[in-house]
Amino acid sequence: MLWKQFFTPVKSYSVKEAAEFLTGKNPSDVTVLDVRQPGEYRQGHLPGARLVPMGELSDRLDELERDGPTLVYCAIGGRSRVAAQMLAGKGFKHVINMAGGFKDWESMQQGSGWTSTGDYTQGLELFPDDIDVRRALEVAWGMEAALEEFYRDMAARAREAGKETTAAMYDRLARFEVGHKAKIENRYAALAGSDAELEKKAAQVVEGGMTTEEYMQRSGIDPADPAHIAGFAMMMEAQAMDLYARAARSAADAGTAAFLEDMVQEEKSHMQQVGRLLDSLLEDQNHG
Repeated sequence: MLWKQFFTPVKSYSVKEAAEFLTGKNPSDVTVLDVRQPGEYRQGHLPGARLVPMGELSDRLDELERDGPTLVYCAIGGRSRVAAQMLAGKGFKHVINMAGGFKDWESMQQGSGWTSTGDYTQGLELFPDDIDVRRALEVAWGMEAALEEFYRDMAARAREAGKETTAAMYDRLARFEVGHKAKIENRYAALAGSDAELEKKAAQVVEGGMTTEEYMQRSGIDPADPAHIAGFAMMMEAQAMDLYARAARSAADAGTAAFLEDMVQEEKSHMQQVGRLLDSLLEDQNHG
């Protein structure tokens, strides 16, 4: 299964540009938002950064200033780009993603020369708020299929490394995606009269996209780093959640809107579970 990204672009700064932007500003002038997990935050963060993990963001928007500038960052820039898009879609006026994330920031501070490889706009496709619901379901089915394939691949890798507990978590997440695909198939059949063409349509939507390995490489993900993999999974769950939320706003009937809103809540739950997995992985690393 191939990947594509479906977000309206948001402004991104390099870490150097972000540092220049923050110079001379008081904490009340700008919200510096860290959307990583608590374990990542404890290992280091930008001065004055506010921690709101990605899986909690949609429930904690009222804690954040909507009218002033918000600089969002994560580990390497993938989760924060998704978070920035979500904030912009919720009416936040001036949202900036820090490309390269804390890893680039730390490298700049230490002068180590590390730079991220992620090109977060390549392959980007504009996805309007008034998306047709049938097309949204086709995209969603393709995304769920890609997530299932990704989780099964990660489970196999974890087992090869003797990490059965981690493998079991990935297996569980893969089963969730199977359930999501079945729900989408049922809703699609109700709208289109049949789900016979759904898989074919979904494949057409992501035609020209990237394989999982290519997407991970493009996003600067180290496939040998479990924490990177978990962060990547959270980014993709967030992308699915944003898709469902946009489609719900344009659904023509209450039943479809309610179905899509339920899917938003399920994706949020998945993000939180992957977040807990990431915290567990970081704790294991600290005690390893």
